[in-house]
Amino acid sequence: MENKLAVTGFQLPGLMKNAYETLEGMKQVAQMYIESRTIPDHFYEKTGGKVDYTKGKIAAVQSVLIRAYELDLKPTTALQSIIPINGLLTLRVDLMKSMIFSSGTMASRGWTEKEEGDVEAGSYKVTITGKRKDNGIEMSRSFSISQAKRAGLWITPDMLQKQDGYKKKQSAWYKYGPRMVATRAGGFLCRDLWGDVIDNSVSFEEARDYPEDTTTVINKDGTEIIIPDKQFAEDRSQSITSKASAKIDEATAVTTPIQPAEETGPSLPGAEVDPELPSEFHWKEEAMKEAKAQKLYDACMQVSITKDAVQVIPGNNTNKKLRQIIMWYNANELLALVNKYRRGEGPVEPDAPAQVQQPVPEEQPSETPTEQETVDPDNFMEPAEGDQGGDMEPNKGFDNEPKTTEETPAEQPPTPAEEESIPEDSNKHDINVPELSENNDRPFEVMSELYLAMQEKGILNEQFDPANAKLLKGKFKNMEEFCKLATVAEINLLLNSIG
Repeated sequence: MENKLAVTGFQLPGLMKNAYETLEGMKQVAQMYIESRTIPDHFYEKTGGKVDYTKGKIAAVQSVLIRAYELDLKPTTALQSIIPINGLLTLRVDLMKSMIFSSGTMASRGWTEKEEGDVEAGSYKVTITGKRKDNGIEMSRSFSISQAKRAGLWITPDMLQKQDGYKKKQSAWYKYGPRMVATRAGGFLCRDLWGDVIDNSVSFEEARDYPEDTTTVINKDGTEIIIPDKQFAEDRSQSITSKASAKIDEATAVTTPIQPAEETGPSLPGAEVDPELPSEFHWKEEAMKEAKAQKLYDACMQVSITKDAVQVIPGNNTNKKLRQIIMWYNANELLALVNKYRRGEGPVEPDAPAQVQQPVPEEQPSETPTEQETVDPDNFMEPAEGDQGGDMEPNKGFDNEPKTTEETPAEQPPTPAEEESIPEDSNKHDINVPELSENNDRPFEVMSELYLAMQEKGILNEQFDPANAKLLKGKFKNMEEFCKLATVAEINLLLNSIG
């Protein structure tokens, strides 16, 4: 031990020498550092999301001190720059460079950095070249914004608009993007050219971007549910939350006055007649307003005509749209409205997509309710206060203006024969669509590359959502899931319908 310490070129005080001779002595030194609060916060436990300086991680400090001895580093330097993460004792790239520069193995001018491109244009790239004096090997490593995007590291403006956008703003890739690009290139070069000097350590900047391989255990009714995959854990968490919300909604519905649906007479030809309608179809409007949109959506999916209405009527499936569909159903007006949408837009078929239109509902004074004009789903006519869904009279006479004798015929969408023929295995945006893996999905890196390629072509959620609802019947809950699970044919179909 004494010979090892002599090689480092610095003398340890007696207490530190004792720390490297016995584990008990090292524990005392670790406790000293913890109580001094002169070490990073990751050496302390967290309570309620905040660092608890009364609960230090003594074993983690000991592990770093042992690693410092192996790398001939001063203990305090090591505690500042050796970071336990994802099961690894990682080194900051700045520490790696310092170790290499002082190792005597670098040739004269053996480290050069070159910057190219522009950050705002997304063409920024850093190339670092190193050369060794002892063996003459020269090597270059590069990293760019393009590579960062493919790895899902670069923070785009669209990411900041999502629900977890505030988390993205805390990322070093958002705050110090260009430096992170340079750091990644430097870390690669250190590992590949001077692996012996840094003892094959992984850089902290690289390791913290690794996908977390943790196991989530949820205790429910005494049963352990083991979820090894983070994404699956998130999906499972959302599912559990939805079920919990549904139970709360059911409990609320018990105390909410419910109006049974009254007989409305014979239904329109072809209308759904279901003797066991979902309970939501019998609720008063006020009860429906208080319900979660997901609950009303699930109810609409149980009846064929309301299911068709959800898919045919454009607009997001908000509580307002869904409850209006249910009230139209109870008023025996829904089938006519759905047929009107279909006549105005053409057949809703995957091989002949039509542009989503936003017509306005209106009924002609006629015995048959098939002459209604279509309606903007975000401006549905609300029933008067006190009116209930099951008691709604057919809405008539909205427009008191006299009708002109001549009406301009609606512009018809182009027929498939008029549109340019595009093979099913390609798309007009020239986006390369990778095949699904053996697990019928795409790995995160592949999914991210496809997602970014769609964004670069201007395909965002605003374009994806209506196309997904019309062509794929709302099969995918968002664009990320679409890029992960959709088949090549489904992706090309949707891409060819946009732009």
